Amino acid sequence: MIENYFVTTLADPLSRRDPIKPFHNDRLTYRLNIVAQEAIAVNDPVFIAETGCNLRELRVLRLICDNDGISFAEIAKMTGLERSLTSRLIQKLLKSGLIERRNSANDARVFHLSATELGHKVRARGRIVSNRLDAILTNPLSAHELEQLNDYSARLATWISAPDYRTSLSAVAEGRSQDPREFSVDEA
Repeated sequence: MIENYFVTTLADPLSRRDPIKPFHNDRLTYRLNIVAQEAIAVNDPVFIAETGCNLRELRVLRLICDNDGISFAEIAKMTGLERSLTSRLIQKLLKSGLIERRNSANDARVFHLSATELGHKVRARGRIVSNRLDAILTNPLSAHELEQLNDYSARLATWISAPDYRTSLSAVAEGRSQDPREFSVDEA
């Protein structure tokens, strides 16, 4: 068996990684992206079967339910999705009768979105499904590890949106800093 592993790894560079190691790359952004993509890919069919919406559609619906009268531009900014994708998601939600749109009284180019009664019901169902799937996803973690993961992800999200993060990136990109760790984060 060990002999076959070495023969295979020499012949196929892609199989050189540790067979137990789940990532081909140790970069954090790569690992986070892979985990998110894999989880979405396997969870989407469940969401579609139980709510009629995929995960991205449910995320947009949630924003509309939580922010009655939200605009297209606000949704695109809050989700970080491309404008064309945001538009397609909104169109599907409109056609499904989950949301409705009304033009702004101040600017004809702007419209505001609200969830319908059916939209609120689908969102509530999506929350139940999401809770169930999150429990399955985080099953290998202890309660303490899950709490740590939530804390770490919240800290990273705060850092990524901080002006100091942008300054750090600019400094590295401009060659002013070879070590991005020169920029510290206040832990207070």
